[in-house]
Amino acid sequence: MAFHIVLGIHLLLCVFLICLVLLQQGKGADAGAVLGGGSNTLFGAGGATSLMVKVTTAVAVCFMVTSIFLVRGYAALLENAPVGTPVTNPGVPEEPATAPAEAPEAAAPAAPAAAAKTDGAQGTSPATSASAAAAPSEAAKTETEQKK
Repeated sequence: MAFHIVLGIHLLLCVFLICLVLLQQGKGADAGAVLGGGSNTLFGAGGATSLMVKVTTAVAVCFMVTSIFLVRGYAALLENAPVGTPVTNPGVPEEPATAPAEAPEAAAPAAPAAAAKTDGAQGTSPATSASAAAAPSEAAKTETEQKK
């Protein structure tokens, strides 16, 4: 139960840290332009930068501490598991293992449409071209049957 509480705190710190980093003033950038104002007078002259940096540092340190607690807590969860139990993610339902389906036998490739036409260079007839195109597929079938 404590693991889940620390995980929730960790996620909140993560989102808060991202927001803090995105809100910080970059080098040469004016934070007032982002917020719609011309000057940065809410925290005084230069006060916002130092306060923002301090808060960001504190949140980053807390984020690292919760990271360490999460690693140790997950390791403790795994140590308490019975020996020989497969390691799974807690809270994720397991699906029964199924055997992979066998691949269907490859169908013989169809004769290309060009084989039905007379080849002017070789002077063969359509019947000769069709039989020549069918011959490799029959040889492939014979080789497949021999392998079995």
